[in-house]
Amino acid sequence: MTASRTFGRRNAPDPRPKMKSIPSELQRTGGGDLGDNGGKLAFQLLRNAALGALIVVGVSSVIAIRANTAAPSEAAEVQETPAPPKPEPCGATLAEFYKLRTGMRYLDVKRIIGCDGEISSQVEMAGINTSLVSWQATDRFIGSMNATFQNGKLVARAQFGLK
Repeated sequence: MTASRTFGRRNAPDPRPKMKSIPSELQRTGGGDLGDNGGKLAFQLLRNAALGALIVVGVSSVIAIRANTAAPSEAAEVQETPAPPKPEPCGATLAEFYKLRTGMRYLDVKRIIGCDGEISSQVEMAGINTSLVSWQATDRFIGSMNATFQNGKLVARAQFGLK
């Protein structure tokens, strides 16, 4: 019985694929001969590089001229416009959470927290409208408060990670 594996055998066939040789007409000849089109190709590359450099120099000089000759009123406008104020992040804190009492209306809760919450779920069954409203923590990445309202009145509240 002959084994099909070649490990440790002398004169074993080479398992690597054989590379095909490059045809002689495509091989480079010594001295970097590019054929009849080699000179044309080199000239085109050189010309394109020179044109690209001219374009870069031209654009940069136009930008520099415009920056130096800008009208004073235009420069003042750009520098004098203040950035718009960042809105205060709205969310719940632990102090606000403890101010909430069952029986409060949603508008009272909103007034204590300072903004609208996000309605997480809402269902109406047997004439009772139940809504779960959530607020994220203002000073932490993780933390939230949930308030459950039935027919517009606070019936339950819960918090996680508020400070």
